[in-house]
Amino acid sequence: MVLASLKKDESYEVDEVLTFREIRTMFDNAGISPDGVEPSDFDPPKAGRGAIFPITRGLIQTVNIPDDLFEGNVIVADGRVNFQQAIKEFENGNIKNVNLELLCCEGCIMGPGMPPGGSQYERRTYISSYVRNKLDNDQDMLLWEDNIKRFSSLNLDVEFIAHDQRMAQPSEAEVGKVLASMGKFSARDHLNCGACGYDTCLEHAIAIVEGLAEVEMCLPYSIDELHSTIKNLAISNEKLATIQQALKQSEKLAHMGQLSAGIAHELNNPLGVLIMYTNILLEECKETDPNRQDLELIATQAERCKKIVSGLLNFARKNQVRFDDVDIVRLADDSLNSVVIPNTISTRVVNKLTILLLNWTTTK
Repeated sequence: MVLASLKKDESYEVDEVLTFREIRTMFDNAGISPDGVEPSDFDPPKAGRGAIFPITRGLIQTVNIPDDLFEGNVIVADGRVNFQQAIKEFENGNIKNVNLELLCCEGCIMGPGMPPGGSQYERRTYISSYVRNKLDNDQDMLLWEDNIKRFSSLNLDVEFIAHDQRMAQPSEAEVGKVLASMGKFSARDHLNCGACGYDTCLEHAIAIVEGLAEVEMCLPYSIDELHSTIKNLAISNEKLATIQQALKQSEKLAHMGQLSAGIAHELNNPLGVLIMYTNILLEECKETDPNRQDLELIATQAERCKKIVSGLLNFARKNQVRFDDVDIVRLADDSLNSVVIPNTISTRVVNKLTILLLNWTTTK
């Protein structure tokens, strides 16, 4: 069993891996706590300087490799930003003939799964003091060498097979499509503000294609989307206001329809009486009676009033418009007969279809 705080999928050759968080959970489930057990020292051979491994630069100091500027050829880069920068400079050829010790974290003491509380330098000082005290008081070199010889027959050789974990670089078309979705169509649109967590917009787009980032991580894009959303909301509010106005107008028309229906029903009664008695008088009136023409005019205009009332009812009931043929000549004659024309004005219908010519003459 190997106890590690590294990612479990980094190697296929490791049999078992437990993170610090998992082993603490196992201790809690088993009821094991520091207060309930008796402290004991590590089994020999003791680590000695190897105990400073969790600290940054602890690995190279354990094997007595100097990392100073004059004697060493090791560059130590720790932290998410620093180790990426070291790799980039190594790829560009800016640093050569050196070894790189790269740590994404700032030492295991600040790595994932470690309990909260305590700053980096406080933990570093604690471990340094612990190792120095052990080396000064407990380290018996003769006993240590004896233990090393005792276990020297153990075969600790391990063979590792390379498993390439590098992801294929996305094509320019895929990256360009992602950039276009964020409104970045040319190099001038690349702000490289770093708000997304990547140094450049291109790196962010590549990470999106690889499934490691989201488009919404781009702050300028999110701001533009917010402005677009606000604009769309303003348009929706304007449409809603228009619809509300139309609803109010429809409500007014509905009230008018109800009023028209009431008026129409009230007018139908006297109109019915007027039409009935006019027709009775026409039946009793002779053809040569001078009043017959007036009675016919009254009957015609009453029928027109009846149609108007019928139109009001149709409006109130929201009936569809019904088209019908109209005799335009008869309409013109009825219109002329319904008005009193002075002797100074003469009228004449000259077109049997649609044209009504009024010939106005004035006499002094």
